[in-house]
Amino acid sequence: MGDLIKIAEFAIKVTTANTGAATFTAVQPLDQALDVSGYEELDLQLNVVGFSGQNCNVYLITSMQKDVEDETWDEANAPATQFAPISGTGVKNAVLASSGNKPLLRYIRWKAVSTAQVSTTLTFTLTGIARRRSA
Repeated sequence: MGDLIKIAEFAIKVTTANTGAATFTAVQPLDQALDVSGYEELDLQLNVVGFSGQNCNVYLITSMQKDVEDETWDEANAPATQFAPISGTGVKNAVLASSGNKPLLRYIRWKAVSTAQVSTTLTFTLTGIARRRSA
């Protein structure tokens, strides 16, 4: 049995401007990081409801704290937490496990990265089922 989790319950819209920069990154605000310390596995679904542009990925990052934006935030289970590259609307799935090569820490949040040098807009929700740690 699992618990429903909502990392991005309502549609999140991320837009990159055509600045000529090689990479644009948008990250879920620290105060919205989700505490997953009671879980050992997350089955997640990224639902892309709007997309225009190219070269966009969504990652899940994890840390023991949610007070400071620093280098302690790292990709969980990398590279397994990279949802399939986004090229249009649709559903992408990912599984995070506490036993991975980069295990889940206390908090998780999303990070969207675009490597396109063109304007890109991504609108998505991110929900799933969290499986509790065995007693």
